[in-house]
Amino acid sequence: MAFVHKSGRPLRCGLLVAVGLSLAGLWVHYGAVLKAPGDHLFSDHGDGLKNYFGFAWHARYDTTASVFAGMNHPYGEHIGYPDAQPIFTNTWRVLLDVMPEWHVDSVAVVNLLMLLSIPLCAVFLYLTP
Repeated sequence: MAFVHKSGRPLRCGLLVAVGLSLAGLWVHYGAVLKAPGDHLFSDHGDGLKNYFGFAWHARYDTTASVFAGMNHPYGEHIGYPDAQPIFTNTWRVLLDVMPEWHVDSVAVVNLLMLLSIPLCAVFLYLTP
């Protein structure tokens, strides 16, 4: 069964073109980052660095899902304040419980989440009437 857009045209072809073009654009502009996502920081100061730190700290050291202990010692902060992306961070925490040596890949995970959100955005832009 083929899904149909509100305009009546099938989704498969246009959706594949939209995702394909976004992936091609990613490869052209961010090919080096896609080849080695853990070797690059999109920002190495200010709030950009705080987002990398928040993700890595919460995934590796925090003991609860909603409290970020990397700031405001000894009380900690709510996970939303340092932009630690709680859904992704807590998923990464579960994976680190299984494979603790993966903690060094936290920067790569953040970079891939940012870059792969572009094709995901292309899907939603295509599906909007």
